[in-house]
Amino acid sequence: SLTFCRIQSIICEQQGNKDSAIFYLKLGEKLLTIQNVGNIQQAHFYKRMAEFEIRNGNKTKAMQHYIKVNELARQARYYNWVAESANKLDEYYIANNNIDEAYKYKTMSSLYTDSLHNSNRQEELLALEFSNEIKNKELLAEKLAIEKTKKHNIQYTLMLLTLLVLLLSLVFLGFFTVRTGIIKAIGFVFFLFMFELIIFVADNKIHHYTHGEPLKTVGIKIALM
Repeated sequence: SLTFCRIQSIICEQQGNKDSAIFYLKLGEKLLTIQNVGNIQQAHFYKRMAEFEIRNGNKTKAMQHYIKVNELARQARYYNWVAESANKLDEYYIANNNIDEAYKYKTMSSLYTDSLHNSNRQEELLALEFSNEIKNKELLAEKLAIEKTKKHNIQYTLMLLTLLVLLLSLVFLGFFTVRTGIIKAIGFVFFLFMFELIIFVADNKIHHYTHGEPLKTVGIKIALM
């Protein structure tokens, strides 16, 4: 396969066997015409061939491969490699006094580098916008949580004040001659309200402790009563 040829060429090159490395690269190049290989994979293979030739001092052959990389990368709209290969070709043609080709690839390099920069900038702006949206949602959630806590605190205060009024009513009525039924009724309401408030406040902790098991939950509530 194409991958096998590329890996074998790397292994042979590392072992100092240049001829075998070239053999596997040429074999891989033949496979490009036989197998149904996409433009990006072809560009990647030619890029590796170009880098191999540069390491071995064959710049002219390397540039031939970079021309193919440039064409394939443009077809695949893989602009990183378009800009990179154009820059390599620009440097090569400048060094060899080929002004026309150098200008062509210099213009291409600048164009695609700017496009990449703008694309990256747009991605950064989108990421920033997304981050701000998350922060706004977090702030809104925090604000709602604070408002909810305030509302609950007000309700707890009103319930405690109600208990206090009922208790003071019992104490106050004790100084007067009042029918026993009235005092019992107020006392019943007071203790019922107090126990309900205690159970309500403790309900979340009870549920957490019992993990929602009905028998344990009911048992603890009966014990509190």
